[in-house]
This record gives sequence, C-alpha cells and structure tokens, in this order.
Amino acid sequence: MYDRSGVIAELESALETYHGRAHAVLTSSGTAALHAMYAACLKPGDEVIAPAYTFFATVTPLLHLGVRPVLADCDENGNLDPADVRARITPRTKAIVVTHLWGIPADMSALGEQAEQNGLLLLEDGSHAHGARVAGRLAGTFGVAAAFSMNGPKPLSAGEGGFVLTDDETYYRVLLFSQYNKRCLNEIAPDFPLRAYARTGAGLKFRIHPLVAAIALEQLGHLDDYLQGRAAVAGRMREQLGRLPGLIAPVLPAGTTASWYGLPLTHQPEKLGGLPIERFHRALLAEGCREVTDHHGELLRCPA
Repeated sequence: MYDRSGVIAELESALETYHGRAHAVLTSSGTAALHAMYAACLKPGDEVIAPAYTFFATVTPLLHLGVRPVLADCDENGNLDPADVRARITPRTKAIVVTHLWGIPADMSALGEQAEQNGLLLLEDGSHAHGARVAGRLAGTFGVAAAFSMNGPKPLSAGEGGFVLTDDETYYRVLLFSQYNKRCLNEIAPDFPLRAYARTGAGLKFRIHPLVAAIALEQLGHLDDYLQGRAAVAGRMREQLGRLPGLIAPVLPAGTTASWYGLPLTHQPEKLGGLPIERFHRALLAEGCREVTDHHGELLRCPA
C-alpha cells in the first residue's frame, strides 16, 4: 500500500490508541524504524549516548547517518546507568537513546531528568518492551520518539516489521525518510519546510507488508493477555533460579512492569569456586537446556 489506508491505517491507529501517542508509522523492520527515527531527529556530526549492552541495530543506523555513538555503561538489569550517562555528556551531545533491554524498562525518571536538564532529545528503542510500564506509563511514551520491532519472538510479534511512535512534526520527517509518493503527498502539510521532497522522500521504501500488518493487528488485541502469561512464567523462574548459588535473577524496581522478552541472569563465578562462564554455559547445555544464550548474546541449542 502506497498510502495510509486499509490494514495499515487500522494498525497505526490501534498502536496510537494503545500507547496514547499522536502518530505511529509502520516500517518493514525494527532496524528500519530506528533508522527512520534517527534520521528524523539527528544530523551528521551529532553525538548520541547509547547503551554499551544492546542489540547492534540500536547503534548501526547512527553510523549510516554520520552520527557518532558514545557508549555508556549499563546497570545490573542491562539498562543505561544514569550516572555513567551524566559523565559522558559533552557540548556535542544531541540525544540519549534508551533500550529497555529484555523488556525491563530503564530508569526513565533519572534519564529523562538528565535529558531535560541538558537540553537533549530522549529517544527510545522499545524493541523488547511492548507493553512494559514504568509507574503506569508505557515504554515508548517518554521520548520525543520511540522505535519498536515486531520480528521473531518479540512480545508483539508479526514475524517481521516495526513502527515509530511520536507526537510532533518529527512525524513528517519519519515519513520523508521511510515512505514516499502518495503517503507523503497526502499527509505532509503544505507549509512544512521539506514539503518539496514529499514525492521522492529520501528515496527509501521502508513500508511494512500488509500481511505482516494484519498479523500484528490481531496480535495487538491479545498483547496484554500475553504479557500476563509471560509475567507468571518469569515470576516462577526468578523465584526458583534466584535460590541457586552463582546466579542473580533480575529484580524489578518498584512500580515497574516488564514485558519479559528474555530473562537475563547474572553469573557469579566467585560463588561457584571461580567456574568460568564458558564451562557453566556448556554444563547447562549438557543438562538439557534446549535454548540458552551465552554472554555474547548468541543463541545456542542443545542437540536433541
């Protein structure tokens, strides 16, 4: 579909309603959503503080746009450490991009305060965190814009696809980067400075496939039920695994609801006689763990 119609319009409207944001733009992938969000908000030469622990697509689109990522350390749950972010802000810093890793929301109060105090844009990579909440507020509603993925086993999964959420004229810039022709001509205001480029946009076609959008629309109606099931499973696993020596299960901050894209566990070799993580990982596979990732995030499977 070349414009905002049919199932595309239905899904975008449903995402806007669910998140309480003015605009949703569907894309072909989460990486495309991140790319479009960055292109709408940043320019070559800008610096962006990003988490050192994240999927590489949080950062690689910045490099394609000539933006310099500055990696900051992460806390025990894998999210940006506000103290380290503060230490990395310079006059060249334009934005902070937050990944809610494994579906556990980051400390948006502290990170939002730093962004506001320093005049920085706050951007969100919510690809793991559909439906996750901080003090009742959904992930993806804190920043100027937020990008999400819907591929594979994401909490909201359509097999593939992504979307950008935003409230302001960033919407027009997202459209110009990720769409072109009829959609931009129909939606971009005549007095917008870049209206002259509406027909061609940036020349990129990041549109979602209608079949994927239809799957996502069906899945969105069940998202909160799915999240309740994930929370029940994660709760049991955290309780049981947290009793074992050598493992730390994640502890959620007060008022936080995770979407549990994954369950991150911290290995404590000092509690296991110095057992290296590689041997510990091999032992898990040998004991029948069918699916487990190593400390590099690579998915390994135990042979049947």
